[in-house]
Amino acid sequence: MTLSAAALLILTGCGIPSVHPLYEQEDLIVDENLTGTWENESGETRYAVMTVTDLKKKLEQTNEDMVLPYDPVVVDDMEISMDDNVLGLLEGLEEKGLGNIYLVQNLGKPENVYLAGLIELNSGYYIDFTVIDVGADVFRFPVHIFMKATVENDEIRFDSFSEEWLMGLIKNRQVRINYEMTDFERFLLTAGTDELQKFVGKYGDMSEDEGIYGNSFTYRKVSADAEFIYDSGEAE
Repeated sequence: MTLSAAALLILTGCGIPSVHPLYEQEDLIVDENLTGTWENESGETRYAVMTVTDLKKKLEQTNEDMVLPYDPVVVDDMEISMDDNVLGLLEGLEEKGLGNIYLVQNLGKPENVYLAGLIELNSGYYIDFTVIDVGADVFRFPVHIFMKATVENDEIRFDSFSEEWLMGLIKNRQVRINYEMTDFERFLLTAGTDELQKFVGKYGDMSEDEGIYGNSFTYRKVSADAEFIYDSGEAE
């Protein structure tokens, strides 16, 4: 699995946003193939990917700091003061039981950083993305976006769930799931994590022909090293 789709899906608004994550702390799994540097199909955008625990160890060994220019950092309902370096963020995430979650950095815009939690449901893999809100107001509303992940060799494809498909299910009373409609006439899932997992576990393995998935994105691994950008402006 990889996290390369994090920025694209969150920043473009693809997929169905959710108030709650698809995972609980104990659900998070680690796939060593995720660690590395990934790029999109056009080769224009690259992302560095590594677990919180592994990156923390790496920064402690190298005494380098990632580029995160703002303080405080807000992750969901957790506010973290970084003390001028990213180790405070990583330590806070570990204390919250999120050491197995992945940190993703947009190498073209290194201040854009995301968290991605990998889980397995009914033999399928899914990743939940959320933005690390640097310098944000603590009252800003956190959003999660999750999608199916399919891996082949050094490529990964992300399929985002279709709003139109979900709307059809709701109108036809084929599914009951808690949601709200935003001011922009978009779905915002308000279901809890347990309800989300039951929903995804039930429908996630449906075929594309049934309209469950909307946009899909493919990324390829270009390096086994997670080439994070540091304060010096140099990639590792």
